[in-house]
Amino acid sequence: MPPITRRDALATLAAVSLTPRFAVAAVPRCGSLGADRLTYVKRPQPVFAAGDAGWEAGGVLHIAVCRHEETYFLYDTAVASPGYGYRTIGVATSADGVEWTRGSDRPVLTRGTEGSFDDVHLHMPSVLFDAQLGKFRMWYAGYQNNRGNTIGYAESDDGLNWTKHGQVLSYGPEMSFDSGSLREPSVMYDAKNRLFKMWYSGTMPNQHYGPTGYAISEDGIHWGKVAAINGDQERFIGIHVVQHRGCYHGWYGTGPHIGYANSLDGLHWQWADPELVITPSPGTFDARYVQAPVVLLDEAHDRLQLWYNGATANEQLAIGYAEAKLI
Repeated sequence: MPPITRRDALATLAAVSLTPRFAVAAVPRCGSLGADRLTYVKRPQPVFAAGDAGWEAGGVLHIAVCRHEETYFLYDTAVASPGYGYRTIGVATSADGVEWTRGSDRPVLTRGTEGSFDDVHLHMPSVLFDAQLGKFRMWYAGYQNNRGNTIGYAESDDGLNWTKHGQVLSYGPEMSFDSGSLREPSVMYDAKNRLFKMWYSGTMPNQHYGPTGYAISEDGIHWGKVAAINGDQERFIGIHVVQHRGCYHGWYGTGPHIGYANSLDGLHWQWADPELVITPSPGTFDARYVQAPVVLLDEAHDRLQLWYNGATANEQLAIGYAEAKLI
């Protein structure tokens, strides 16, 4: 299947009636999942932290959580220590999303060979289970020295043993918002429109934070970029998106906090009031900042589950957890 061009992407989205330009007011037709409606309760201690093995001893961050049948799978970016903090991806499993057990004593995905797009870091995963294929599917950021991050792809039959399938989304043209790097992918499947949709952080060369890009795909492998959804570089850092009752809901980093927004089409976003849902707690494992949220909606138990990176004042990294009752 050939890649979807930007013209194809825009034509496809035209059929999904795009809303007017985003505004600060709440979207009248989207029920909020933010702090204006739900109460988020954090656990006081991290639910997942680094082990002693050298490949993860430097900390864990930027996770993905996928639930298949009765098992939660957590895919974490593991930072190596001592020495240069190379990043690889590990896995843990859980029956409840809180008590985790390492699924392997080594990374499930490792850095590529020298010269490949992921030869320095392989990190920031987004994972879903594709019921049609009967496979777990992962999109991740691969970093190459003197170039930047691009998006790679991998598959697994059991969630534990993975096979890489190479780079699937690369840099934009010179001077475009993602000409320097693409990272922090968030991928979901829109069953109604039969499209995979990806949000990712794009930057120009020598820029750390930039706008969020939006791309679509019919198969999850061949992607067409649509646009940057937001030119404000202080918003939507590492956004995670889910669909609920006909709307898109996104949780993202604002710097030290986690904010919430929603959208009718995934391209034009509205911010809740209040915007913030998770903030650092002084004197705890997330005292310095909270970031990189991941959300699952457990409607069978009327709850929203949220995992996030927490950092102490001296930059020790672990994974925190919060819940909110769905109403």
